[in-house]
Amino acid sequence: MELINNNNRVCIITGSNISIGLETAKLIAKQNYTVILACRDLKKAENAALEIKQQTGNNNILCLQLDLTSLQSVRNFVDEFKKLNLPLNLLVNNAGIMMVPYSKTIDGYGIQFQVNHLSPFLLTYLLLDKLNESRGSRILNLSSRQHAKGRVDLNNLDVGEKEYSPLTNYGFTKLCTILFTKELQRRIDEKGSDIIVNSIHPGVVRTQLLSHMGPVFGAITAILSPLFYTSLKESSEACAKVALGTSNDVKNVKAAYFSVGDIATPSKQALDPEVAKGLWIKTTEILKLNPNILN
Repeated sequence: MELINNNNRVCIITGSNISIGLETAKLIAKQNYTVILACRDLKKAENAALEIKQQTGNNNILCLQLDLTSLQSVRNFVDEFKKLNLPLNLLVNNAGIMMVPYSKTIDGYGIQFQVNHLSPFLLTYLLLDKLNESRGSRILNLSSRQHAKGRVDLNNLDVGEKEYSPLTNYGFTKLCTILFTKELQRRIDEKGSDIIVNSIHPGVVRTQLLSHMGPVFGAITAILSPLFYTSLKESSEACAKVALGTSNDVKNVKAAYFSVGDIATPSKQALDPEVAKGLWIKTTEILKLNPNILN
């Protein structure tokens, strides 16, 4: 593995070889962070790392494999990162999938449920000790305004194929992201840690989230093109701003939901603390984790 110089500040960003993830990684690299690109395809990640180095002048960019469709891959990634003996100041849970056809992961869970909720939850949980070691560390979870289309049923989190609706299930997983953010921050505060957690809807941009739909993708984007109102530049700048906490209007804000660069009010259920607690407990049971953090 390539040796890197320690810039004293280290960021992990998932799904950072393309689109918002890549552009956000560039902005973070410009702030003299060592950036870990956590991606499923290492070849694409290496190409992205080269692009980041060339455009930012920051050579402290490292690629580690992370496949969110495998819980073991998440655990392997954390093990590999910890072997680097680096601090961790920032975690950006950027990677996700949208409206994919129903399928199950190798672990037996619905693919959107695992990639958008279970795996980011596990990744964050396993990295909390490293984040807690660094003063003022931060976590940013990417959600979506489509969370308002979802609803959490604590008795039926992972729906079967007959109940599966690609858009509704996507909205549910992004609702989970906001609830996870709020409950994680509550538990962090209880422990007296200064980790700050926020979530963000980065805006509607042209991405590859719907590329699995093949020829249908072109037709959908053509119809919906007026809705693609947020530029990639604007979205990535908003993500970097909230992730880094570099401006006074976001520096001390925590457990918030941002829509692009502004604090927004999420759906009613996203604000329900009992649902957030219930989701936390159910998720830790699924992942066989201790519900208590930073013990």
